[in-house]
Amino acid sequence: MKKLWWSALCILLLFGCTTPEKKAKEILDEFSKELTAITNVENLSAYDLSNRIDEAYARLLENQKKARKELKKAEQKELFDEALDINEVPVYFSLLEALTNKQLAVLENMKGNVWINAQSEKISSMFMIDSKNLSFINLSNKFAYELVNGKIVFKRGNESTPLFFDLEGNNVNIRNEKGENCIYKKMPIENAIWGDWNGDFLCMTVFQKNGKGIKQGINWKDDFTYKINKNKVTVKYPGVKGVDVFSYIAPQKLKQIECRYDGVVDRQYERRTDRGPEALNFLFDGNLKNTEAEKVQVSYTSSAKDKASKADVKAGNDWDSVLDDYEEYFDKYVKLLKKAQSGDVSALTEYAEMLEKAQSIGSKLESAKGELTPKQSARFLKIQQKLLNAASDL
Repeated sequence: MKKLWWSALCILLLFGCTTPEKKAKEILDEFSKELTAITNVENLSAYDLSNRIDEAYARLLENQKKARKELKKAEQKELFDEALDINEVPVYFSLLEALTNKQLAVLENMKGNVWINAQSEKISSMFMIDSKNLSFINLSNKFAYELVNGKIVFKRGNESTPLFFDLEGNNVNIRNEKGENCIYKKMPIENAIWGDWNGDFLCMTVFQKNGKGIKQGINWKDDFTYKINKNKVTVKYPGVKGVDVFSYIAPQKLKQIECRYDGVVDRQYERRTDRGPEALNFLFDGNLKNTEAEKVQVSYTSSAKDKASKADVKAGNDWDSVLDDYEEYFDKYVKLLKKAQSGDVSALTEYAEMLEKAQSIGSKLESAKGELTPKQSARFLKIQQKLLNAASDL
């Protein structure tokens, strides 16, 4: 009985000594421990890694909400909020950086290639991706994207759709937030000739996937066969000796081809593009019907502490210059911390100057124009990580 009483007293004393700061540290430690348990990051898919990070972050928010509810006084809540600083969990930023780098590597490998739905192989599913947009070759649809916490987020109006890309040999596995996936395969860029091309004098040429095609005008139509050899497409008409030879004028854009007959330029053709669905859902089933279901987009909220601004992205930005100043400031800040820890009194005289610079950097961060590019986002995370590593060594 005495032993039980003593145990109960110890528990009460421990509870009585728990401060808002200690409670915040416990929650952050739990968050850090859960993230540290995420191993074999290199072999995790972007989708799985993102989910593990988001699940841990969701529990952090839940614990934060619960702890704030238990605190009775306003000043206790304020102390708790100040102490619950996610910057105290460096592993969080390390994992976000790993996820960002994973997606950047995939995007870099996808650029300059043409991708087609491996299951449907519909000509309308062919797309290319660059540093800003995913564009369907035979559709006028273009979807802008940006990297947010390692997620490739496509924006249209106020809606955002995150997608995850993982390379698997010559294929790319694309997943949406629901976990639905589809496989797109890389195809030779010459095959992007597939589709409809408009020439002058109301003449249209259609290249089908089976090596056959049609050339037609207002009241006539000719069938043909064709062969592709690198960037040259040789067209043969039944019963005709000569051949048409097509080539891309701007291969990187795949929007215009030039036709030569007996070595002489005959005419130029522009790719005919149709209007497709507004949402990216059709990526997953190859269905190009413009239904209401396809217009529904997944709602997405960033797992980061600070949500991205909804302001329109302007062409170009001045973040490189801001990040240069940001990195220079933190390099000096780390040196100042080391001076102060070693007892160097000169640190006191430098403190006022550093405080002034901090305010200047803060103003630059607030007034910087445009959104961070994927490369700039990765650099920003690296600077923060460098500071956290230095602070943990002190």
